[in-house]
Amino acid sequence: MIGETGYSLNRRKNTYVTPFPTRNPERANFEAGFSPVMAAVLRVIGNESKYYERNDQAVEEIIENGKFDQEPSKAAFANYLKNEMKEIENGNVYKFEQLKYIPFTETSKEAKGELMYFHFFYDLFIRQNIEEIQEIFSAVESQDLLSTIMNLTMVEQANFDEPAQYKQLFPFMQKQFVEDLRVLATNPTFLITNLEEFFVQYCYFALTQMIVQTNRYTKFNAEKPFPVVLFLNTESTQKWRDGYRYGYKLLKEEFRYFYAHEHVLNILGANTFADNGNWFYHDYATFFKEQGPEAEQQFVQSIYQWIEEVMAVRIDDVTPIPYKHQTLEEAFRDLVELVRLQVKDEVYSRYTKAFDMFLRRFYRKNGGSLGSLLAVSPKQLLTMIAVCVGPKNSRLELNYLWAELEKRGVFLDDQTKEEVVHLLDQLNYLDKKSDSGDAQYVKAIL
Repeated sequence: MIGETGYSLNRRKNTYVTPFPTRNPERANFEAGFSPVMAAVLRVIGNESKYYERNDQAVEEIIENGKFDQEPSKAAFANYLKNEMKEIENGNVYKFEQLKYIPFTETSKEAKGELMYFHFFYDLFIRQNIEEIQEIFSAVESQDLLSTIMNLTMVEQANFDEPAQYKQLFPFMQKQFVEDLRVLATNPTFLITNLEEFFVQYCYFALTQMIVQTNRYTKFNAEKPFPVVLFLNTESTQKWRDGYRYGYKLLKEEFRYFYAHEHVLNILGANTFADNGNWFYHDYATFFKEQGPEAEQQFVQSIYQWIEEVMAVRIDDVTPIPYKHQTLEEAFRDLVELVRLQVKDEVYSRYTKAFDMFLRRFYRKNGGSLGSLLAVSPKQLLTMIAVCVGPKNSRLELNYLWAELEKRGVFLDDQTKEEVVHLLDQLNYLDKKSDSGDAQYVKAIL
Protein backbone atom coordinates (compact mmCIF):
# COMPACT_ATOMS: atom_id res chain seq x y z
CA MET A 1 0.00 0.00 0.00
CA ILE A 2 1.09 3.62 -0.36
CA GLY A 3 2.96 4.71 2.73
CA GLU A 4 1.52 7.42 4.92
CA THR A 5 3.91 10.15 3.84
CA GLY A 6 3.35 13.85 3.50
CA TYR A 7 2.44 15.00 0.00
CA SER A 8 4.96 16.97 -2.01
CA LEU A 9 5.86 17.31 -5.65
CA ASN A 10 9.04 15.36 -5.17
CA ARG A 11 10.92 13.67 -8.03
CA ARG A 12 13.85 11.25 -7.84
CA LYS A 13 13.13 10.12 -4.31
CA ASN A 14 11.91 6.63 -5.21
CA THR A 15 12.08 6.64 -9.00
CA TYR A 16 14.37 8.23 -11.59
CA VAL A 17 12.55 8.89 -14.85
CA THR A 18 14.22 11.48 -17.11
CA PRO A 19 17.55 13.35 -17.09
CA PHE A 20 15.82 16.71 -17.57
CA PRO A 21 16.14 19.58 -15.09
CA THR A 22 13.33 22.01 -14.35
CA ARG A 23 15.66 24.96 -13.83
CA ASN A 24 17.03 26.85 -16.82
CA PRO A 25 20.65 27.28 -15.66
CA GLU A 26 21.07 23.51 -15.25
CA ARG A 27 19.84 22.74 -18.76
CA ALA A 28 22.38 21.13 -21.10
CA ASN A 29 22.69 23.27 -24.23
CA PHE A 30 25.09 20.91 -26.05
CA GLU A 31 27.25 23.68 -27.45
CA ALA A 32 30.05 21.10 -27.55
CA GLY A 33 27.68 18.42 -28.80
CA PHE A 34 27.31 15.16 -26.89
CA SER A 35 31.08 14.74 -26.56
CA PRO A 36 31.34 15.89 -22.89
CA VAL A 37 28.79 13.22 -21.92
CA MET A 38 30.50 10.62 -24.11
CA ALA A 39 33.90 11.47 -22.62
CA ALA A 40 32.62 11.03 -19.06
CA VAL A 41 31.22 7.62 -20.03
CA LEU A 42 34.57 6.61 -21.53
CA ARG A 43 36.45 7.77 -18.43
CA VAL A 44 34.30 5.61 -16.19
CA ILE A 45 34.63 2.65 -18.55
CA GLY A 46 38.39 3.13 -18.12
CA ASN A 47 38.04 2.93 -14.32
CA GLU A 48 38.54 6.66 -13.86
CA SER A 49 36.47 9.48 -12.43
CA LYS A 50 33.53 10.82 -14.41
CA TYR A 51 35.20 14.24 -14.11
CA TYR A 52 38.16 15.41 -16.14
CA GLU A 53 40.40 18.09 -14.71
CA ARG A 54 43.81 19.03 -16.07
CA ASN A 55 46.70 19.26 -13.60
CA ASP A 56 48.58 22.29 -14.94
CA GLN A 57 51.35 21.77 -12.40
CA ALA A 58 51.98 18.31 -13.86
CA VAL A 59 52.16 19.86 -17.33
CA GLU A 60 54.87 22.25 -16.17
CA GLU A 61 56.77 19.41 -14.49
CA ILE A 62 56.72 17.36 -17.70
CA ILE A 63 58.13 20.31 -19.62
CA GLU A 64 60.77 21.06 -16.99
CA ASN A 65 61.93 17.44 -16.76
CA GLY A 66 62.20 17.03 -20.52
CA LYS A 67 65.59 16.84 -22.21
CA PHE A 68 66.02 19.65 -24.72
CA ASP A 69 69.05 20.80 -26.68
CA GLN A 70 68.20 24.47 -26.33
CA GLU A 71 65.65 26.78 -24.77
CA PRO A 72 63.87 27.37 -28.14
CA SER A 73 63.30 23.60 -28.43
CA LYS A 74 61.85 23.53 -24.94
CA ALA A 75 59.58 26.48 -25.72
CA ALA A 76 58.46 24.89 -28.97
CA PHE A 77 57.57 21.62 -27.20
CA ALA A 78 55.70 23.47 -24.45
CA ASN A 79 53.70 25.39 -27.06
CA TYR A 80 52.97 22.20 -29.02
CA LEU A 81 51.86 20.30 -25.92
CA LYS A 82 49.53 23.04 -24.67
CA ASN A 83 48.01 23.54 -28.12
CA GLU A 84 47.44 19.80 -28.55
CA MET A 85 45.81 19.54 -25.13
CA LYS A 86 43.54 22.46 -25.94
CA GLU A 87 42.55 20.90 -29.29
CA ILE A 88 41.77 17.54 -27.65
CA GLU A 89 39.76 19.16 -24.86
CA ASN A 90 37.75 20.96 -27.56
CA GLY A 91 36.92 17.63 -29.17
CA ASN A 92 39.46 17.60 -32.02
CA VAL A 93 40.82 14.09 -31.52
CA TYR A 94 42.50 11.54 -33.75
CA LYS A 95 43.09 8.69 -31.28
CA PHE A 96 40.42 6.71 -29.44
CA GLU A 97 42.01 7.20 -26.02
CA GLN A 98 41.94 10.99 -26.54
CA LEU A 99 38.12 11.00 -26.53
CA LYS A 100 38.05 10.81 -22.74
CA TYR A 101 39.93 14.12 -22.29
CA ILE A 102 36.93 16.28 -23.21
CA PRO A 103 35.67 17.97 -20.02
CA PHE A 104 32.17 18.89 -19.01
CA THR A 105 31.10 22.40 -19.95
CA GLU A 106 32.99 25.02 -17.93
CA THR A 107 29.71 26.55 -16.73
CA SER A 108 29.12 24.52 -13.59
CA LYS A 109 25.33 24.78 -13.76
CA GLU A 110 25.15 23.54 -17.35
CA ALA A 111 27.59 20.79 -16.43
CA LYS A 112 24.89 19.55 -14.01
CA GLY A 113 22.62 19.00 -17.01
CA GLU A 114 25.36 17.06 -18.80
CA LEU A 115 25.88 14.98 -15.67
CA MET A 116 22.21 14.00 -15.70
CA TYR A 117 22.62 12.68 -19.25
CA PHE A 118 25.80 10.87 -18.21
CA HIS A 119 23.98 8.97 -15.45
CA PHE A 120 21.03 8.19 -17.70
CA PHE A 121 23.23 6.85 -20.50
CA TYR A 122 25.65 4.97 -18.24
CA ASP A 123 22.91 3.23 -16.27
CA LEU A 124 20.95 2.21 -19.36
CA PHE A 125 23.75 1.06 -21.66
CA ILE A 126 27.03 0.60 -19.81
CA ARG A 127 26.65 -0.42 -16.16
CA GLN A 128 25.35 -3.97 -16.66
CA ASN A 129 27.84 -4.67 -19.47
CA ILE A 130 30.90 -2.85 -18.18
CA GLU A 131 33.37 -5.75 -18.48
CA GLU A 132 32.29 -6.65 -22.00
CA ILE A 133 32.49 -3.02 -23.11
CA GLN A 134 35.92 -2.62 -21.51
CA GLU A 135 37.06 -5.63 -23.52
CA ILE A 136 35.68 -4.11 -26.74
CA PHE A 137 37.45 -0.80 -26.21
CA SER A 138 40.73 -2.36 -25.10
CA ALA A 139 41.11 -3.74 -28.61
CA VAL A 140 41.10 -0.26 -30.18
CA GLU A 141 43.42 1.50 -27.73
CA SER A 142 46.91 2.31 -29.00
CA GLN A 143 48.79 4.28 -26.37
CA ASP A 144 51.09 6.89 -27.94
CA LEU A 145 53.40 9.47 -26.39
CA LEU A 146 50.84 12.27 -26.35
CA SER A 147 48.19 10.04 -24.74
CA THR A 148 50.72 8.95 -22.12
CA ILE A 149 51.48 12.59 -21.34
CA MET A 150 47.75 13.40 -21.20
CA ASN A 151 47.27 10.62 -18.65
CA LEU A 152 49.99 12.13 -16.50
CA THR A 153 48.35 15.55 -16.62
CA MET A 154 44.96 14.41 -15.27
CA VAL A 155 44.14 15.34 -11.69
CA GLU A 156 43.81 12.09 -9.78
CA GLN A 157 40.26 11.53 -8.56
CA ALA A 158 38.38 8.63 -7.08
CA ASN A 159 37.04 5.98 -9.43
CA PHE A 160 33.34 6.02 -10.22
CA ASP A 161 31.53 3.88 -7.65
CA GLU A 162 28.08 5.49 -7.45
CA PRO A 163 24.99 3.26 -7.34
CA ALA A 164 22.58 3.11 -10.27
CA GLN A 165 19.98 5.83 -10.58
CA TYR A 166 18.03 4.86 -13.69
CA LYS A 167 16.38 1.56 -14.48
CA GLN A 168 17.07 -0.32 -17.71
CA LEU A 169 13.57 -0.37 -19.18
CA PHE A 170 14.46 -1.91 -22.54
CA PRO A 171 16.74 -4.99 -22.30
CA PHE A 172 16.61 -5.51 -26.08
CA MET A 173 18.01 -2.02 -26.60
CA GLN A 174 20.90 -2.61 -24.22
CA LYS A 175 21.77 -5.90 -25.94
CA GLN A 176 21.66 -4.28 -29.38
CA PHE A 177 23.87 -1.43 -28.18
CA VAL A 178 26.64 -3.80 -27.10
CA GLU A 179 26.41 -5.82 -30.32
CA ASP A 180 26.62 -2.65 -32.40
CA LEU A 181 29.51 -1.31 -30.37
CA ARG A 182 31.45 -4.48 -31.05
CA VAL A 183 30.82 -4.09 -34.79
CA LEU A 184 31.76 -0.40 -34.69
CA ALA A 185 35.05 -1.22 -32.98
CA THR A 186 36.17 -3.31 -35.95
CA ASN A 187 37.05 -0.03 -37.65
CA PRO A 188 38.84 2.19 -35.07
CA THR A 189 39.03 5.18 -37.44
CA PHE A 190 35.29 5.10 -38.09
CA LEU A 191 34.67 4.55 -34.37
CA ILE A 192 36.58 7.69 -33.39
CA THR A 193 34.76 9.95 -35.84
CA ASN A 194 31.27 8.48 -35.33
CA LEU A 195 31.06 7.33 -31.70
CA GLU A 196 29.33 10.54 -30.66
CA GLU A 197 26.57 10.04 -33.27
CA PHE A 198 26.24 6.43 -32.13
CA PHE A 199 25.81 7.43 -28.47
CA VAL A 200 23.37 10.20 -29.37
CA GLN A 201 21.15 7.84 -31.36
CA TYR A 202 20.87 5.32 -28.54
CA CYS A 203 20.21 8.10 -26.02
CA TYR A 204 17.48 9.44 -28.30
CA PHE A 205 16.05 5.95 -28.75
CA ALA A 206 15.86 5.33 -25.00
CA LEU A 207 14.39 8.75 -24.21
CA THR A 208 11.69 8.71 -26.87
CA GLN A 209 10.61 5.14 -26.13
CA MET A 210 10.56 5.73 -22.38
CA ILE A 211 8.34 8.80 -22.86
CA VAL A 212 5.92 7.20 -25.29
CA GLN A 213 5.69 3.88 -23.44
CA THR A 214 5.23 5.48 -20.00
CA ASN A 215 2.24 7.33 -21.42
CA ARG A 216 0.79 3.88 -22.15
CA TYR A 217 0.69 3.22 -18.38
CA THR A 218 0.26 -0.54 -17.75
CA LYS A 219 0.45 -1.25 -21.49
CA PHE A 220 4.13 -0.28 -21.54
CA ASN A 221 5.85 -2.47 -24.16
CA ALA A 222 9.48 -3.14 -23.27
CA GLU A 223 10.17 -5.29 -26.34
CA LYS A 224 8.47 -3.62 -29.31
CA PRO A 225 9.49 0.02 -29.92
CA PHE A 226 6.85 2.55 -30.87
CA PRO A 227 7.53 4.12 -34.31
CA VAL A 228 8.62 7.75 -33.97
CA VAL A 229 9.22 8.70 -37.61
CA LEU A 230 12.23 10.68 -38.82
CA PHE A 231 12.89 12.64 -41.96
CA LEU A 232 16.32 12.81 -43.57
CA ASN A 233 17.36 16.40 -42.90
CA THR A 234 18.42 16.95 -46.52
CA GLU A 235 15.03 16.10 -48.07
CA SER A 236 11.95 18.20 -48.73
CA THR A 237 8.95 17.72 -46.45
CA GLN A 238 5.16 17.76 -46.71
CA LYS A 239 2.40 17.93 -44.15
CA TRP A 240 0.83 14.62 -45.22
CA ARG A 241 4.03 12.67 -44.51
CA ASP A 242 4.37 10.31 -41.54
CA GLY A 243 7.44 12.27 -40.42
CA TYR A 244 5.19 15.29 -39.79
CA ARG A 245 2.34 13.45 -38.05
CA TYR A 246 4.37 10.92 -36.06
CA GLY A 247 7.64 12.75 -35.47
CA TYR A 248 8.29 15.99 -33.61
CA LYS A 249 4.58 16.78 -33.38
CA LEU A 250 3.88 13.44 -31.69
CA LEU A 251 6.76 13.78 -29.23
CA LYS A 252 5.76 17.32 -28.32
CA GLU A 253 2.26 16.16 -27.42
CA GLU A 254 3.50 13.04 -25.60
CA PHE A 255 5.85 15.13 -23.48
CA ARG A 256 3.58 18.11 -22.84
CA TYR A 257 2.53 17.06 -19.32
CA PHE A 258 5.02 14.25 -18.80
CA TYR A 259 6.41 15.92 -15.69
CA ALA A 260 3.32 14.72 -13.81
CA HIS A 261 4.49 11.12 -14.30
CA GLU A 262 7.74 11.92 -12.51
CA HIS A 263 5.81 12.80 -9.35
CA VAL A 264 3.16 10.11 -9.55
CA LEU A 265 5.77 7.37 -9.95
CA ASN A 266 7.54 8.73 -6.88
CA ILE A 267 4.30 8.91 -4.92
CA LEU A 268 3.52 5.30 -5.84
CA GLY A 269 7.09 4.39 -4.95
CA ALA A 270 6.36 5.23 -1.30
CA ASN A 271 4.58 1.89 -1.05
CA THR A 272 5.04 -0.74 1.64
CA PHE A 273 5.90 -3.74 -0.54
CA ALA A 274 8.58 -2.84 -3.12
CA ASP A 275 12.07 -3.59 -1.84
CA ASN A 276 13.75 -1.63 -4.63
CA GLY A 277 12.85 1.62 -6.32
CA ASN A 278 12.35 2.69 -9.93
CA TRP A 279 9.00 0.98 -10.47
CA PHE A 280 6.96 2.14 -13.47
CA TYR A 281 3.25 1.53 -14.00
CA HIS A 282 3.75 -1.77 -15.82
CA ASP A 283 5.91 -3.04 -12.95
CA TYR A 284 2.94 -2.67 -10.60
CA ALA A 285 0.70 -4.44 -13.13
CA THR A 286 3.17 -7.35 -13.34
CA PHE A 287 3.51 -7.53 -9.55
CA PHE A 288 -0.22 -7.59 -8.86
CA LYS A 289 -0.86 -10.10 -11.62
CA GLU A 290 1.24 -12.47 -9.52
CA GLN A 291 -0.33 -11.35 -6.21
CA GLY A 292 -3.90 -11.76 -7.40
CA PRO A 293 -6.99 -9.54 -7.88
CA GLU A 294 -7.68 -9.05 -4.17
CA ALA A 295 -4.22 -7.58 -3.50
CA GLU A 296 -4.54 -5.39 -6.59
CA GLN A 297 -7.88 -3.97 -5.47
CA GLN A 298 -6.49 -3.26 -2.00
CA PHE A 299 -3.68 -1.26 -3.61
CA VAL A 300 -6.12 0.59 -5.87
CA GLN A 301 -8.27 1.42 -2.87
CA SER A 302 -5.22 2.72 -1.00
CA ILE A 303 -4.51 5.14 -3.86
CA TYR A 304 -7.94 6.74 -3.51
CA GLN A 305 -7.62 6.70 0.26
CA TRP A 306 -4.26 8.48 -0.06
CA ILE A 307 -5.81 11.11 -2.34
CA GLU A 308 -8.54 11.78 0.22
CA GLU A 309 -6.51 11.63 3.45
CA VAL A 310 -3.20 13.15 2.35
CA MET A 311 -3.37 15.00 -0.95
CA ALA A 312 -6.80 16.62 -0.52
CA VAL A 313 -5.98 17.61 3.07
CA ARG A 314 -2.75 19.37 2.09
CA ILE A 315 -4.06 20.99 -1.11
CA ASP A 316 -7.28 22.98 -0.92
CA ASP A 317 -8.40 22.69 -4.55
CA VAL A 318 -8.10 18.90 -4.75
CA THR A 319 -11.47 17.15 -4.67
CA PRO A 320 -11.24 13.52 -3.50
CA ILE A 321 -12.28 10.88 -6.00
CA PRO A 322 -14.51 8.17 -4.49
CA TYR A 323 -13.34 4.58 -4.77
CA LYS A 324 -15.71 2.66 -7.07
CA HIS A 325 -13.71 -0.48 -7.77
CA GLN A 326 -11.61 1.23 -10.43
CA THR A 327 -8.98 -0.77 -12.27
CA LEU A 328 -5.27 -0.30 -11.59
CA GLU A 329 -4.85 1.71 -14.77
CA GLU A 330 -7.84 3.92 -13.98
CA ALA A 331 -6.34 4.68 -10.57
CA PHE A 332 -3.01 5.62 -12.13
CA ARG A 333 -4.71 7.90 -14.65
CA ASP A 334 -6.80 9.60 -11.95
CA LEU A 335 -3.72 10.26 -9.84
CA VAL A 336 -1.75 11.62 -12.80
CA GLU A 337 -4.58 13.99 -13.70
CA LEU A 338 -4.79 15.33 -10.13
CA VAL A 339 -1.03 15.88 -9.97
CA ARG A 340 -0.95 17.38 -13.48
CA LEU A 341 -3.28 20.17 -12.33
CA GLN A 342 -0.98 21.03 -9.41
CA VAL A 343 2.17 21.63 -11.47
CA LYS A 344 2.63 25.21 -12.60
CA ASP A 345 2.75 25.98 -16.30
CA GLU A 346 6.22 27.54 -16.03
CA VAL A 347 7.57 24.27 -14.59
CA TYR A 348 6.13 22.31 -17.53
CA SER A 349 7.67 24.88 -19.86
CA ARG A 350 11.18 24.65 -18.39
CA TYR A 351 11.00 20.87 -18.21
CA THR A 352 9.89 20.41 -21.81
CA LYS A 353 12.53 22.87 -23.03
CA ALA A 354 15.24 20.61 -21.61
CA PHE A 355 14.08 17.75 -23.86
CA ASP A 356 13.48 20.12 -26.74
CA MET A 357 17.06 21.35 -26.45
CA PHE A 358 18.30 17.79 -27.04
CA LEU A 359 16.00 17.30 -30.03
CA ARG A 360 16.84 20.69 -31.56
CA ARG A 361 20.56 20.13 -31.21
CA PHE A 362 20.68 16.65 -32.72
CA TYR A 363 17.42 15.99 -34.59
CA ARG A 364 15.81 19.26 -35.62
CA LYS A 365 14.93 20.17 -39.18
CA ASN A 366 13.37 23.53 -40.02
CA GLY A 367 10.21 22.66 -41.94
CA GLY A 368 9.32 26.25 -42.82
CA SER A 369 5.56 26.60 -42.46
CA LEU A 370 5.47 23.12 -40.90
CA GLY A 371 7.61 24.32 -37.99
CA SER A 372 10.18 22.11 -36.30
CA LEU A 373 10.49 18.57 -37.62
CA LEU A 374 12.34 15.50 -36.40
CA ALA A 375 15.15 14.51 -38.77
CA VAL A 376 18.35 12.51 -38.89
CA SER A 377 21.50 13.79 -40.59
CA PRO A 378 23.27 11.75 -43.28
CA LYS A 379 26.21 11.20 -40.92
CA GLN A 380 23.96 9.90 -38.13
CA LEU A 381 22.09 7.71 -40.58
CA LEU A 382 25.24 6.26 -42.15
CA THR A 383 26.63 5.50 -38.69
CA MET A 384 23.58 3.38 -37.90
CA ILE A 385 23.51 1.79 -41.37
CA ALA A 386 27.17 0.86 -40.83
CA VAL A 387 26.37 -1.19 -37.71
CA CYS A 388 23.27 -2.66 -39.36
CA VAL A 389 25.29 -4.02 -42.27
CA GLY A 390 28.20 -5.26 -40.16
CA PRO A 391 31.99 -5.33 -40.36
CA LYS A 392 34.21 -5.26 -43.45
CA ASN A 393 33.15 -7.54 -46.32
CA SER A 394 29.62 -7.91 -44.92
CA ARG A 395 26.53 -6.95 -46.87
CA LEU A 396 22.82 -6.67 -46.08
CA GLU A 397 19.86 -7.11 -48.39
CA LEU A 398 18.28 -3.70 -48.89
CA ASN A 399 14.80 -4.97 -48.02
CA TYR A 400 16.07 -5.97 -44.57
CA LEU A 401 17.80 -2.66 -43.88
CA TRP A 402 14.64 -0.89 -42.72
CA ALA A 403 13.81 -3.47 -40.04
CA GLU A 404 17.41 -3.34 -38.81
CA LEU A 405 17.27 0.45 -38.56
CA GLU A 406 14.01 0.26 -36.62
CA LYS A 407 15.69 -2.02 -34.07
CA ARG A 408 17.92 0.99 -33.41
CA GLY A 409 15.21 3.64 -33.29
CA VAL A 410 15.40 4.89 -36.89
CA PHE A 411 11.88 4.79 -38.35
CA LEU A 412 11.43 6.14 -41.89
CA ASP A 413 8.46 6.45 -44.24
CA ASP A 414 8.53 5.22 -47.85
CA GLN A 415 9.55 8.59 -49.30
CA THR A 416 12.51 8.91 -46.94
CA LYS A 417 13.54 5.33 -47.72
CA GLU A 418 13.79 6.34 -51.37
CA GLU A 419 16.03 9.24 -50.36
CA VAL A 420 18.22 6.86 -48.36
CA VAL A 421 18.54 4.50 -51.33
CA HIS A 422 19.57 7.46 -53.49
CA LEU A 423 22.16 8.51 -50.87
CA LEU A 424 23.62 5.00 -50.66
CA ASP A 425 23.78 4.80 -54.43
CA GLN A 426 25.57 8.15 -54.65
CA LEU A 427 28.15 6.98 -52.10
CA ASN A 428 28.61 3.66 -53.89
CA TYR A 429 27.36 1.64 -50.91
CA LEU A 430 24.69 -0.10 -52.98
CA ASP A 431 25.10 -3.16 -55.17
CA LYS A 432 23.02 -2.62 -58.30
CA LYS A 433 20.19 -5.06 -58.97
CA SER A 434 21.21 -7.45 -61.72
CA ASP A 435 19.21 -8.17 -64.86
CA SER A 436 18.21 -11.53 -63.40
CA GLY A 437 16.21 -9.76 -60.71
CA ASP A 438 18.48 -10.57 -57.78
CA ALA A 439 17.98 -8.53 -54.63
CA GLN A 440 19.93 -5.34 -54.01
CA TYR A 441 22.46 -5.31 -51.18
CA VAL A 442 23.94 -2.57 -49.03
CA LYS A 443 27.72 -2.89 -48.88
CA ALA A 444 29.76 -2.55 -45.70
CA ILE A 445 30.57 1.01 -44.68
CA LEU A 446 33.08 0.02 -42.00
